[in-house]
Amino acid sequence: MEETGPNFYDNETVFATYMRHRQGTDTPNETLEKPVILELVYPIANKRILDLGCGDAAIGREFLNHGAASYVGVEGSHKMAATAIQTLNGTSGQVILQTIEDWAYPSTAFDLVLARLSLHYIADLLPVFANVFRTLTPGGKFVFSD
Repeated sequence: MEETGPNFYDNETVFATYMRHRQGTDTPNETLEKPVILELVYPIANKRILDLGCGDAAIGREFLNHGAASYVGVEGSHKMAATAIQTLNGTSGQVILQTIEDWAYPSTAFDLVLARLSLHYIADLLPVFANVFRTLTPGGKFVFSD
């Protein structure tokens, strides 16, 4: 049976291949998607950030280094969450091992919710979007790509 969703990345071969590609400097994520995302979210100083499907949390470390007040990454893959924890080591960032669909979203807790290339794994987006908008502070932003 083929794994889907976050469990897909817990397969050793898939995870190793993904990480090898993500480590490159000329990946589509870095050259096409990330500049647009950064344009939409900056400035991030003093913002409380939630990252849905945070992957390796490299962007979280970057945000914290640029003055974000806090960073919480939600990640459903055990392997990705472990990598994210290592990436954020020495920062105030936090990683929660939980699926985007099942995480308990706190009310009005984040100024920015980010979902980079993670929502296509979710069959029913309506409850997720409702949770995202409930967790945003007044004037907060939800920025996603897929």
